Amino acid sequence: MPLCRRCNAVVDAKQREFCVNCIATKFFKNETWIGFLISDTSVLLDPPVHRLLIDLFKEGSELSCTDAINWQNIHDNWDKPF
Repeated sequence: MPLCRRCNAVVDAKQREFCVNCIATKFFKNETWIGFLISDTSVLLDPPVHRLLIDLFKEGSELSCTDAINWQNIHDNWDKPF
């Protein structure tokens, strides 16, 4: 199985070079205002925040696999560069 270029998670063939967690992180940081608001990444682990972020992701991303998002992975890798 191929691995994500950013976090080394297993990548689905449809996702190409990044896993769904890194795709979601890139979306939140680069295509929404979320990246500017998060100063404490522990907020990424709160279920009410998940619902808000999932709604944003569904609205603006071509991916619909939000059930596969691993919030701990997003939290742990938030500051890694792309």
